[in-house]
Amino acid sequence: MSEFNQVYISEGLIVDLIRRRVIVRGKPVKLTPTEFRLLSCLVRRVGQVVPHEILLAQVWGPECISKINYLKLYIHYLRRKIEEDPSHPKYILTEWGIGYRLEEAQGDNAYG
Repeated sequence: MSEFNQVYISEGLIVDLIRRRVIVRGKPVKLTPTEFRLLSCLVRRVGQVVPHEILLAQVWGPECISKINYLKLYIHYLRRKIEEDPSHPKYILTEWGIGYRLEEAQGDNAYG
């Protein structure tokens, strides 16, 4: 996603960073401010592995880079809200020991 493109669209998931909206399978989903910041970090680096430390620093601040449990918990919350089957995620993927990655958009209209 380019820095000029602020909308992620992929088979059932729309994330609009400007309007701060998330739509899952046609229905709006409410995220907490922390959940939205975390998802925004992943959207801005779609397709790239974002290391734990970077996510923690950007979402909670540099003093929290060792608090990996925060990150795991909030990834769990996000998956429950946006994944069809949170135990087998297709959007937010784990890169074991490194970080997380938002799967590149799928479908004809991948980016808005």
